[in-house]
Amino acid sequence: MALSVLTTDETGVANAVNDTWTSFLSADAINSPITIQPATTANTPPNFVATPARFFNLKFSTDANTARFDSPLHFYTTGNSDTILLALEQKIPWSGPLNAVLQAFTGDTKVPGKGVVSKILTALLDKVTGEIPMTLVNPEGNSTDRNAMWCVAGQTRVTSTALVFVLDLDPKGEKSAAFTAMKDAITKELDIDIGDLSPLTFHMQRTVYGIPMASSKDPNRLEWSLTEAWSMTIQVTISGFNFWLQQDSGETSVILTQNQTDNSTVWDKLANLGSKKTAATRENENEKINTLPPTSDMQPSGPDIPDEPWVNIDLLSISLGKNLSGNFWWKIKTVFFWKPSPPIDPTQVQKPPVLIGLSYDSIDKSFTGELLTRKNFQFDKTLVNYRPAGDVKPSVLVGQEELLKDSVLLSDLFPEADSLPDAIPNAISVARISYSSSKSPAQSVFSIQASLVRAPKPDSSTTGTDPPAVPCPFTWESLTVYAQRVSKPPVPPSTKKGSSFAFGAGATFTLTPRKEDAAVYPPAHMAIQMDYNDGDWRVQGRVQDVNFGVLAGFMDTDKNIGDAAMDILGRLTLTEMDVLFTYSKDKKPASFLITGTITLGALELRLFYQYVGANATEGKTAADSAQHRKPGDPVALKKPATGGSWQLRAYLGAAGGKKATLGEIIDSIAGEGEGSEVIPEFVQNIPIEPAANGANSAVSLEVGKKGTAVVFVLSVNVMGIKFSYMQIGSRTPPPTAPGTIGSVTTTTPTGPQTTRLLRISVDKLPLIKDIPLVSTLGQPFDKLLYLYVSGNKGLMQRELDSINETLTDDKLLFKRAVAKPSLTNPVINKGHHFMVVQDGGVVLDHVFQIGKDETKPAGGGGGNSNKVRLLAAPVPEVAPSNPASKGSLTKSLGPLTISAITLEYKSKRIYLTLDATFTLGPISLTLLGFSIGILTTGLTLNNLSVIATEAKDRLSISLRGMSIAFDKPPILIAGGFEHEIYTLPGTTTSRVEAYRGGVGIGFPPYTFIGVGEYSDVTLPDGRGSYKSIFLFAKLDGPLVTLEFATISGVRLGFGFNSIVRSPRIDELTEFPFIKSSDAAGAGRNPMAILASMTKGTPGKPAWVTPREGSYWLAAGMTISSFEILAITAVAMFAFRDSGVVISIFADAVAQLPPHVPPDAPPGALILYVEIGMVAELNLIDGYFRVEAALAPTSYLLVPQCRLTGGFALCYWFGNNPNAGEYVFSIGGYHRAFKPPPYYPVPTRLGISFVIGDNIQMRGESYFAITPKAAMAGALIHISLSVGPVSAYLDASFDALINFHPFHYVVEFSVSVGVECDIDILFIHIHISIHIGADLHIEGPEFGGIAHVDFWFFGFDIEFGARQVGPPPLNLFEFWESTHQPGPKAEDRADVDPNPVTAKILYDDNWKPEPPPPKPLPPPAPGLPAPPVPPPQKPKEPVLKTPEKAAAAFKFVLEDGNFPMPASSNTSPTPQDANRVPSTGAGAKWFVKGGSFRLGITTSFALSHITIVGTTDVSKNFNTKDTGTIVPNPWGDFPDGGKMPTGTIVYSSPMHVTSPISSILTITVRRRKNDVLLPDPINLWRDIVPTKKEAPVAMWGKYDRSLDITALGPRGRAPTTLLDGTSKGTVSQTLGVSFSAPWPKISLSKIPKFQASAMARLGVKNNIPRGKMITVVNPITEKEEQVPQTIGVDWFIPEIEDVQVRFLGRVLTTEEKKLEGQKRWDKFAGDWKGFATAGKGWVDNFKEPAETGTGTETETGSTPEEKEKEKTEAEKEAEEKKTREEEERKKKEEAERKKKEEEQQKEGLLSQVASVFGWNVPGNRPVGEEDTPDGERPPWLLKGAMPKKLADGLTEFYLGLPRVCV
Repeated sequence: MALSVLTTDETGVANAVNDTWTSFLSADAINSPITIQPATTANTPPNFVATPARFFNLKFSTDANTARFDSPLHFYTTGNSDTILLALEQKIPWSGPLNAVLQAFTGDTKVPGKGVVSKILTALLDKVTGEIPMTLVNPEGNSTDRNAMWCVAGQTRVTSTALVFVLDLDPKGEKSAAFTAMKDAITKELDIDIGDLSPLTFHMQRTVYGIPMASSKDPNRLEWSLTEAWSMTIQVTISGFNFWLQQDSGETSVILTQNQTDNSTVWDKLANLGSKKTAATRENENEKINTLPPTSDMQPSGPDIPDEPWVNIDLLSISLGKNLSGNFWWKIKTVFFWKPSPPIDPTQVQKPPVLIGLSYDSIDKSFTGELLTRKNFQFDKTLVNYRPAGDVKPSVLVGQEELLKDSVLLSDLFPEADSLPDAIPNAISVARISYSSSKSPAQSVFSIQASLVRAPKPDSSTTGTDPPAVPCPFTWESLTVYAQRVSKPPVPPSTKKGSSFAFGAGATFTLTPRKEDAAVYPPAHMAIQMDYNDGDWRVQGRVQDVNFGVLAGFMDTDKNIGDAAMDILGRLTLTEMDVLFTYSKDKKPASFLITGTITLGALELRLFYQYVGANATEGKTAADSAQHRKPGDPVALKKPATGGSWQLRAYLGAAGGKKATLGEIIDSIAGEGEGSEVIPEFVQNIPIEPAANGANSAVSLEVGKKGTAVVFVLSVNVMGIKFSYMQIGSRTPPPTAPGTIGSVTTTTPTGPQTTRLLRISVDKLPLIKDIPLVSTLGQPFDKLLYLYVSGNKGLMQRELDSINETLTDDKLLFKRAVAKPSLTNPVINKGHHFMVVQDGGVVLDHVFQIGKDETKPAGGGGGNSNKVRLLAAPVPEVAPSNPASKGSLTKSLGPLTISAITLEYKSKRIYLTLDATFTLGPISLTLLGFSIGILTTGLTLNNLSVIATEAKDRLSISLRGMSIAFDKPPILIAGGFEHEIYTLPGTTTSRVEAYRGGVGIGFPPYTFIGVGEYSDVTLPDGRGSYKSIFLFAKLDGPLVTLEFATISGVRLGFGFNSIVRSPRIDELTEFPFIKSSDAAGAGRNPMAILASMTKGTPGKPAWVTPREGSYWLAAGMTISSFEILAITAVAMFAFRDSGVVISIFADAVAQLPPHVPPDAPPGALILYVEIGMVAELNLIDGYFRVEAALAPTSYLLVPQCRLTGGFALCYWFGNNPNAGEYVFSIGGYHRAFKPPPYYPVPTRLGISFVIGDNIQMRGESYFAITPKAAMAGALIHISLSVGPVSAYLDASFDALINFHPFHYVVEFSVSVGVECDIDILFIHIHISIHIGADLHIEGPEFGGIAHVDFWFFGFDIEFGARQVGPPPLNLFEFWESTHQPGPKAEDRADVDPNPVTAKILYDDNWKPEPPPPKPLPPPAPGLPAPPVPPPQKPKEPVLKTPEKAAAAFKFVLEDGNFPMPASSNTSPTPQDANRVPSTGAGAKWFVKGGSFRLGITTSFALSHITIVGTTDVSKNFNTKDTGTIVPNPWGDFPDGGKMPTGTIVYSSPMHVTSPISSILTITVRRRKNDVLLPDPINLWRDIVPTKKEAPVAMWGKYDRSLDITALGPRGRAPTTLLDGTSKGTVSQTLGVSFSAPWPKISLSKIPKFQASAMARLGVKNNIPRGKMITVVNPITEKEEQVPQTIGVDWFIPEIEDVQVRFLGRVLTTEEKKLEGQKRWDKFAGDWKGFATAGKGWVDNFKEPAETGTGTETETGSTPEEKEKEKTEAEKEAEEKKTREEEERKKKEEAERKKKEEEQQKEGLLSQVASVFGWNVPGNRPVGEEDTPDGERPPWLLKGAMPKKLADGLTEFYLGLPRVCV
C-alpha cells in the first residue's frame, strides 16, 4: 500500500498526515491523532505514532509491529481497502478499573444489551462494591496478545483499536466476593458446574466508521457521519475447555474449544462438563432442562464392517446460545481423518487420509460435513476482523500437520477420479458430505456433493505441450458434481470388501462462436450430462436450433484447418444436435460423434460427424455407440496411428423435407454477398426435391481435410438435375509445389481464404430453325457448364487439386486463366462463368457479372428463416460490361464450318457468336458477327427445351457483316463490310454507330489495300453528336527505282474527328501504319487489318478511335536499297484545339548477304538487324522524345548471337507536370538507379552469344545523363558447363558522376568461380569455389578500396588519397557555374555608343564578422575599471571585377515594339540587306509607350525583386504559376522595398542549408541629352516573376547525408543520385517582366460640380433662416459664417477654374512629404471630413433645435435685482412654468424620435425630402402639387433606408485606389 493513504505526499516520502485523515482522527468520538516521525535510514519507512486519549494515552506505532506481530508489515491491502497497522509499544504497564475499560470501549460503565456477557458482568458489578482491577496484557517480546490500532482507507474511513486485559478475581486464592459473584453468574447463565474459576482474559475492540460530508456552514471544511461498534470476548477455562463468551453491539454467543494443556480425551471432558443438578431439583427450582447432548450420540459409528474409514475423531468446537424462548441451542464440530478406498491399480500407492469436519446442529437435528484444508487453520492477527475464538487447531493434527493439504482433489477421496477428464475440474472448493450406514442390508454409503474448481496447473516445465488428438470445447472452471462410494462386507469365500463408485454431473455449456464471428452467430446453450460407467467416462450433450458457427470448438485441432472449416460450415443451421464424447485413460478426449439434422432450404439432411483420435479404444469410439446410430450412417472410423482423423457427411433421407430451389439451398450454406442474391435467376429457380419412391435421394454432403485446406462438396443428381456446390477454405499460406505449378515464393495472408464454387451442367440446346443462310442449327458444341466462383481472386491450382481429389468422378474442367501458372494466379477467375466443352476439354471460359435486376433478394423463395449472413460487397444495380470470350473450335454443321465460337452474357441474354465460313470452290463467304441471343428471363438452366417453343420471344439472330474472297492465283481479291454499334472506349455512355469496309487486290508483285470507317458518335445527356471518318491505303510493290534505292511502297491516311494513339517503342512492330500486314496476324485481309486498327484488347486500346476536334494526316513510304536495307517510315501530323503533334515512326531492316528469301534455313544470313524508331514533338502535352531500339530478332553471324540495345532522348516542357526534366540514355541506367515512371527505359546495349549447350557469353553497356548525374557502365559474363561441373567469369564496372562540384564514383568487379553438383542415390552434394575482387574508386582526389575475396576469406586494401570531399563552392564560383553570357552586339553605327553593361563585384577576402567580445567582469572593489578598447572600424571591402565577367542579364522586348521605317535617303548595302538586326547588348529599341513590356532574365535564381519607384504592388504583383494577377499577400513596400518572388533559393554545391538572399534591383531612368536624370521612372505595373524549372543538383537544399562527395565510408551507395523517383528539378525565379506605367491623365479643365447643390437650385426654399453659425468649409478647411436653416447646412462653393479635388490629381507638396500609411491617413481624413459635412446622408436626419424664438429680455434691472423683487406667488408661478416647459420638451423629444423612426421606415426619398425641405408644405419640387394631408406623396417610396450603404459612406473612400495621378 502506498504511504499516500495517510500522508500528503503521493511520492511515498511521508511528511505529514493529510487533511482528510487529520479531520477524521480528530473527531470527538475518536480523538486519536497520528503523527509521523522521519525514517532513521534510507531503506526504512517513517514511523507513524498515535497516543489516543480515549485509550489511556497508550502509545501505538508502526515501528512496534515487528516486536508485536513478529513482522515488519506496516501496510497491507484486503479487498479494495488499504490498511495501516500500528502496534502497541511493549513494556508499557497499565492497570485500571473494569468500569474505565468498559467506558473506553462501549461508552458506558456497564455492558449494554441483554446477552450472556452483559448479564454476567452486570451481576458482577452489582454484587461487588468498589473498583474491580484489570491489567493490560503487554509483556516484553513476541506475544500472542493482539494490542494494536488500525486505519483503513476507502470511501468510508475506519479506525479500530484492540486491547487485551486480564481480570484476576482471586489472586490470593481467598475466594473473594468478586470471585464468588462471577462464578455464580457463569453457572447460572451457562447451566454448568464450572468448578474452579481461572483468571478471565478480556479481548476488547472498538471500531468507528466515518463518512465525509461537506460542512453546511463552511464548504471547505469536512463534517463526519460517525458510526461506532464494539466487541468483547471473555476467555475462561472451565473443566478442560476454553469458554469464549462473545458479545458485540448486536449479538452474543458462547464457544467451547479444547484446552490443549488438558491431556484428558474430549469425550471425557464432555462427560465431566455439565450441571450436577438432578431433573427433580430442576423441576423444583422451576428451571428448564437444557443439558449438553450425551457423548455417545456425538461419536459416529457404523455397522459391523471391518476397516471403517474413520480415523482419530476429535472435537473442534462447541457453540452455545439461547433463543428467544430462553432455551439453549448448540452446534458441535468434530474433525477426523477419512481413509480413502484402496487404489484401483494395485501398483499405485495408497492415498493419505483426508481431514473432514462433521457438524451437528441441535436446531435442525442434522449432520453436515466439509473438507478441511490448511487455509481453515491459518489465522492472521494483523487483520482488523480477526476473532480469537476461532484460532483453534484440533489435537488430532498434533504431529500430523503434514497431512493437512492446501487443497483436496476428488481423487483424494475416490481413486476412480484419477482418470477424471481434464475438462472437468478436480479440486474441491466447497463440499457437502453425508455418511450413512445400515445393518440390513449391511453397507455404508459415503457421498459428497461438491463444487469443483480447477486445481493450479503444475510447473510448465514438467507439463507436455502436445495438442490433443481430438478437439473438445468442453471445459469448466467450476462445476457441481455428485459422487458416492458404497461399501459392503465381503461375500464368502472372498475376503475382499465389496465397493462401488458412482459419479454424476449435469451442467449447461454455452457454445460460443469464434471472436471474429461474435456479431454473426448467437451463442447456444447445450445441456450436458457426465457419468462414469465401469472405468469409462462419457460426456453427452444436446441442443436445438443452433448455427454451425458456434461449433468451432469441435473442429480440427490444427487451428488453421479448424478456422477454414468454420469459414465454410459456419452458416449451416441444425434443428437438433446430439454429441457424445469418450475419453481415454490419459484424461484426454478420445472420440466424439455429432448427429443431427441440417436444413438446406426446405431439405433436411442427416448429419453424421465423427472424430477419432489415436488414443481411442478400438470398438469403443463414440461412433460405435448403437444408441446414436441410424440405418444408412457411415461406418465408424478406424483410429489413426497418430493425431486424429475426422469425417463429416450428410445425406438426404427418404423423408428429407419438402421441395426446395437451388437458391434456397445456397442461402443455407453461403453468407450474404455469396448466397442466392449473387446468383442469376436462371440458376436460383432450379427446383430440387426428394426422390418420389421413398429411397434415399442422390443428395449428399461431404466435408474433408486435404492437406492444409478443408473441402466441402454438396452433390445433387435428382431428376435430371446435376450440380455440385463446393467450398474450399484455408488459413495457411500455400506451399510451393515445384514441378506442378512452379516454385514461387509468396506471402499469402493467413486470414480467411474461403473459395466457393457452384457448377451446373446446362441442358442441351434444342434445334433452332428458320435461320437465314443456315436454315437449322443444332448445338455447336458438346456441353455447356455454368460456374460461379467466389473468393479473393478465384480458384487456385492447389484448391482445384484438392477438390478433384475429393470428387470421385466428373472432375472439374477449366481453361487456365493465365498462360503461366503460379501460386498467386488463379486457374479459374472469380465471378460467373459459362464454359464451352468440346472433345473433353474447355475451349471457352466466359466470365461475366450480373446486376440486381438479374437476381432476387436472398431467402425470397422461403427456406430457413434463421439464416445468419455475412456482410459482403453488394451486387451492382446494373451489370458492368462483360467482355465477350472467344475460343477456338472446329465443328462442321452441314455446309457451315465453324472455326471459333464467342460467348457473351449481357442484359439477361446469352449471345453465341460463331466464326463460320461457306466455301464454294474458289469463293469463300465469311459471316461477320453471326450471333444468336437467348433471353434468360423465366428460364432455368435445367430446362432449355422451351427455347424452341418460345423462339419468337426468346431468340434474336443478327449478322454484323460479311466478307467475300476470291482466291484464284495469280489474282486475289478480298473485301467486306461491317456495321457495329458500340460504346466509345474511355466513356460509359457515348454511343458509336460505325460503318467499316475495306478492299484488297493482289496481283504479283503489287498489292493494294484500302480500309476506312465512318462513325456517328452520339454524346450523352443530350450534348449532341459528331461525325468521324478515317481512311488508310497502301500500295506495295516496286514503284520507282533509283540508282541506289527503290521505292517499294507508299502509305496515305487521313482522319477527321479522329485520333491515332502513339505507340511505345516496344509496340512499334504492332503499329498498323508501319506493319499493317503483320498486325494481329491480319496478313493481306483488309477486314483483319481494319479490325487491328479499330479494336483494342485489354491493356492495349485501339490505335484509331473517334475524337471530336482532332484531325490527323499520315504519309509514308517503304524504301529498299540494294536489297540490304529496307526502311518503312511514316510521318504523321495531328491537330487538336490545344496544339499540334508531329510524329515520325520508322522501322529499318538490314541483312547480309542480300537476296536471301524469308524462308531460308538458319545460318543463311550473317547479319540481321531490325531497328524501330519514334520521334515525336507533342506541343499539347509538352514533351519531345526520340527513341530507338533493336528488335529481339536482331543477330550477328548466327541466330545464337543476339544483339540488343535501345536509345532515348526526352525533354518535358510547357504545361507538363514534369516540365524542366530531361534524360538521355543509351542502353539504360545505373543498376541501382530507380527511374521515375515517365522515364523511358531503353534495353541494354549488348550482345549475347550461346555456343552449343556449354558456353554462354553476354556483354552489356549503358550511358545516361539525368538532371541529377551522369552514369555509365558495362558488363561481361562468360560461363562454361560440362556435365556436373560449371565455371563462370563475371566482370563489370559502373560509374556515377556528379558535376557541381565534380566528383565521380566507379565500381569495378571481377569474379571467377567453379561449381560442381554430385548426386549419389538420394544424396545431393553441391561444391562451389570462387575468387573475386571489387575495386571502388572515387575522385577527383584519386583513391579507393580494393576488396579481394578468396572463397572462404577476404580482405580490403586502401590506396590513394582518402576522400574528404571537395570544398563547397564560394558564391562567385557558383555564379560562374550558372552564368551563360548573352549575344554580343556588333560594331555597327546603329548600335548605342553608350550601351548598358553588366559588371560583377565581389570581395574574395570576405569573412563572417566575428561575434562581439564578451563583457568584461566588474572590477574588484576599490580598483578602477579596465580601459575599454575603442570600437574597431569595419574593414571596407575591396571589390574586384573578374576578367571573365560578362553580361549577367538578358533583356527581352516582350511587347510594344515600334518598327522604325528605313531612312528615305539611304539604301542598305548588299551586305546589310541580309543581316539580321542585332539584339545583343547595346542594341537600340524603339517602343510604344502605351504597350511597352520589358522582360529581364537572370542566370542566378532570385528570392526578391525591387523595382525602384514602384511602391503600390497590391494589384499588380503575380506570385502564382498560373499567371493570374493576384493581390500581393506581403503588404506594401516603400521605395527600394524587396518583393518576395515566392520561391526559396538554395545552393547544393555551396552546401547551403538556409535560404539565400538574392535580390534583383531594377532602376529605370530617363536619359536627356545623353545624361541620366537622377529621378527613376516609377509606378511600373503588371510585375510578374519568371519561373523556370532548374536542376535540383544546383539549386536544391544541401543535405550532407545525401552527398556522395561528403566525407564518409567509401563505397556508400549514392542513394540521392540513384533515386530517380524524386523530382530532379526545382522551381526557381529566373527573371521578371513588367509593363510601362499608366499614362498620366491630363489635368481637368472642367469646373467643379456638385450634384447635391444642383438638385437644390430648382427647389422653392421658403425656410426662414435663423442666426449665423460657424461651420468649416470642407474645401478651404477654414471656418466660415453661414445662416442656419431648418435642415442640413449645405455649402455651395464658388466655381473654380480647375477642379483639383474630386478627380484624379497629382500629389501636393505636403502630401509628397508623407509616406506610406500617413499619406493614406491624410486622404482618409479628407474624405471623412467631407462626409461629415453632409452628415444627413449618413446618419438619420435630425431636426435642429429652433433658436431665436425666445422672449426678449427686459432692460433696467439686473437679474439679481429682479430675483429679489419677485414675490412668493411669482416664484411659484415660475416654477410651475418651468415644470410645464420641461414636460413640453419631453413631449417634443418623444414626437421627434417617433418621427425619425417613421422616416426610417418610409424610405430613402423621405430622408431626401427632409434634407431638401420638401417635407414642408409649399416647398415641393417644381411642377409637383401638394398632396392632401394623410396621403403619401407619389415620390415617397416605401422600404427601409439602405443602412449598409449609408453607414459605410464615410469608409467608402477606403476602397478606392490609394494613389491618384
